[in-house]
Amino acid sequence: MLTLNGRIRIARIRWHGPTAGSVTVLDGYLDRAERTISVGVREMACRLNGGGTNFDRTAENLFHATHVRASGETLRQRIEDEGKQVLNAFRDGTSPITWTAKDCPAGPTVAGRPTRVYFGCDGVMAPMVTDAEKAKRRAKTERKRRRCGT
Repeated sequence: MLTLNGRIRIARIRWHGPTAGSVTVLDGYLDRAERTISVGVREMACRLNGGGTNFDRTAENLFHATHVRASGETLRQRIEDEGKQVLNAFRDGTSPITWTAKDCPAGPTVAGRPTRVYFGCDGVMAPMVTDAEKAKRRAKTERKRRRCGT
């Protein structure tokens, strides 16, 4: 099993009888555990991936942060599986979130700006941006480009 503290390996002796073979119930459990990645590694991979588009880069970052080696393809599969589980939890109503939008009424504005902040289940928070703020930022960017000649 791949964990944040490194890979856990279990070694044991298997005895084989010519007529009975060597199948034991424990073998199935050990084989399944050997193919898994711990919750901690999956969470760290999801956090490091964030809004990224390159799973190989995420694999490098995971190694630098935790010394856990995994391929970009393995991380892609695990991160997508985690996302599907979150979507299914929301769809099935089994998500542990106990509040709704009705519990978060919009408060008064401060200096003409709403006080509400939107965030997703991934923990990323983003302030609400008004159309006026977007237009002002775009105009500023255009002025900079004209000065630079691009």
